[in-house]
Amino acid sequence: MKRLIIFIVGCLPMQNIAFAQIPLNDRNWQLKWEDDFSAFDTINRWVRAHHCDHYNSQPRLYLKENVWVADSTLVIEINSDEADCLSPTPPTGACSTCVPEIHYYYTSGWVETKTPSKYDTQFGHIEARVKMPYGKKFFHHAFWVHVGNVPHSNPAEIDIFENLGWLPVNVITTNVHPCYHNSDSTSPGYNPDCDERYYYAVHEFSDFDYRDWHTYAIEWDADRIIWYLDNNPIRTVIDHGIIDPTRIIFNVNMSGTYAPTIPPPFRDRMYVDYIKVHQLKYDCDTTVVNEIYDFNTYNYAVKKSITLSGATNFGTINSSEKRRSISLRASDFIALQPGFEVPLGVDIYMDVNPCSQP
Repeated sequence: MKRLIIFIVGCLPMQNIAFAQIPLNDRNWQLKWEDDFSAFDTINRWVRAHHCDHYNSQPRLYLKENVWVADSTLVIEINSDEADCLSPTPPTGACSTCVPEIHYYYTSGWVETKTPSKYDTQFGHIEARVKMPYGKKFFHHAFWVHVGNVPHSNPAEIDIFENLGWLPVNVITTNVHPCYHNSDSTSPGYNPDCDERYYYAVHEFSDFDYRDWHTYAIEWDADRIIWYLDNNPIRTVIDHGIIDPTRIIFNVNMSGTYAPTIPPPFRDRMYVDYIKVHQLKYDCDTTVVNEIYDFNTYNYAVKKSITLSGATNFGTINSSEKRRSISLRASDFIALQPGFEVPLGVDIYMDVNPCSQP
């Protein structure tokens, strides 16, 4: 990973230095696509898993009837309806074909972006607003990315969140799967030296309940993944190795360990308000030299290098905009010269990393 190289020459008066930045207050980002689920585009954008089984050890069957849109919200249901596998049934994307010999005592829902398509995601900021059910020990809700139908170097799985029913409602987990070291040695992700235990993390919060609406996101580039909860960074992983285009998946999974063979009747749902995918603007052949930063006219994009001698024209910070943010991104270095001053109430964010434009 390229080291962060920032030169600050002389005194730099400021109120806040920010260590993570989101598209909401960083003009270097541009929206690639979004879905507010005012309609359900199953022609071009989304695929619903049907008669598939992600793990054969779990007694639930994914059905397309368990995923729909209502009141501008994506709904994913898990219930105690029994079902059998229809055979032969081709797999749906990252979901495997179901097993005819298994009788499923539960059904659930799984939806993913079509791949290959313009909705494949390789690097960027991926965010969704979600709320989930609680109360069943076997629940396993997930918002994640997984390798698309393209040549790939590893399974390319990032779990933006996994909420597990056997953990408290104020706990979420995050994970990265750069390899499946127990899989077939001929598979793309095989690595006998990979130990994925180091990529799993549990996050507990004092004022959090995932039955309420929350935003979950990652910022992902070739070197680093930052996880966000409600726009606040909660975890960073470097040198992760996930570099391939991926599909985006929402599903309600379950643990066969905790699920009763014959469940009591129930019907629970996961809700998604929106999803947004942003990508950085790139201008990596441009060198900014001894310029004055102007909030309104600065050419926001990842530069080769940035050298600034001053800052001006921040405009008026109104009541709905608590603070403004200077956001500087470059691939080589950022140098702030004497005379560069930032007024109170303005954050400054600086990030030096290689250009990761797909």
